[in-house]
Amino acid sequence: MKTYNSAYGKEIARKIASLKGGSPGSKAFEFQAADINGKPLELAVFKGKYVLLDFWASWCVPCRKGNPHLIDLYGKYKNKGFEIIGVASDDQNPAAWLKAVEQDKIEIWNHVLSGLKMEKGEFDRSKSISDHYGISTLPTKILINPEGIIVGRYGSGAGTDDELDKKLAEVFGAQ
Repeated sequence: MKTYNSAYGKEIARKIASLKGGSPGSKAFEFQAADINGKPLELAVFKGKYVLLDFWASWCVPCRKGNPHLIDLYGKYKNKGFEIIGVASDDQNPAAWLKAVEQDKIEIWNHVLSGLKMEKGEFDRSKSISDHYGISTLPTKILINPEGIIVGRYGSGAGTDDELDKKLAEVFGAQ
C-alpha cells in the first residue's frame, strides 16, 4: 500500500481514471469553461445533440491540417443535431489559440481552452478537460451521443478520420 499512497502511485491512479473517462461507453465528463469570447460554456447545454470534442493546439501541425475536414463535417451535419467543441491545449498562450482559430476559419463552432494551469512551477490538472478525457496526444477527437455517452474516440492511435466519417454517416443517415 505504500506505493499506492506515494506521489507516483497517486499519479498512476489519476492516469488510469482519466483513461477510463475518455473511453467509449463511458459517461462524458461534464465540464464548464469560458469560451473564446469569455462566456461560460457547459457541455450539458448540448444534451440531445451529438458533440465532437476536438482536442487540438495552435502549434500542432496535424491538428491544423485536419481543420478543413472538420469544417466539411460541421457544414454537412450541423443542421442535423451535430456540434463541435474545440478544446485547445494553448492555456499558456491564448493569443496563439485565438490567431489559429481565425486563420483556420474555425470560429463557426465553439472553442474553449483545456484548463491546464501552471501554478508554482507545476501543472494543476484538477480542472483540465484533456485530463478528464485521458488525452495524451493531439489531435484526438471524442464523439458524445445525445445522452452524454462517449461513442467514439478518433486519432492518436484510436479510430481514424474515415471511421469518424462512417460513424457520423451511420448516425445521421448520410452517405
